[in-house]
Parts: sequence; C-alpha cells; structure tokens
Amino acid sequence: MQIVGFRGDYYDLTEKGMHKVKNFIYPVPNPEFPFLGVHFTRMVNHGTECGPNAVFTFKREGYGKTDFDFKDSLQAITYKGTWKLFF
Repeated sequence: MQIVGFRGDYYDLTEKGMHKVKNFIYPVPNPEFPFLGVHFTRMVNHGTECGPNAVFTFKREGYGKTDFDFKDSLQAITYKGTWKLFF
C-alpha cells in the first residue's frame, strides 16, 4: 500500500446557480468509487459552495495548484495502484 495524494477544490456557484440550491446537498457514498462526491453548502454569507472535486497532486502534502515535489510525483506515478485508480 502507498499514499497517493489528492486534493479537493471548492467553487462558488454563480448567482443563477445559487437559486437552484435551497438546502444542504450531500451525496450518498458509492462503494465502487474511492471518493465521496461533490456536495453543495449554503454559506453564512449567502453564497453557495460546491465541492470538493478530486485532483491528483504532484506533492504528497501539496494543497496549492502549483505545488510540486519530484520524489513524491515519481513515487505516485510509478506505483501500480495509481494506474489502477486512474483506469
């Protein structure tokens, strides 16, 4: 087994999209997929947040979009479990 890093991005819904979400929406997990799924959260500032998605990271604890570590990337990309997950 090996840890393969993923991070989640969150997005704000547009004004048009916010009106479609009246309550908190949380998906039921699907055991066939390793990620829980995207949920919608109404925020205290009256916005609506959507997320997280799952983005492969190129650094084990890299939470920024441009974070990179050669050793972490090489370990994750050469691990056969990463490729099983991708396919």
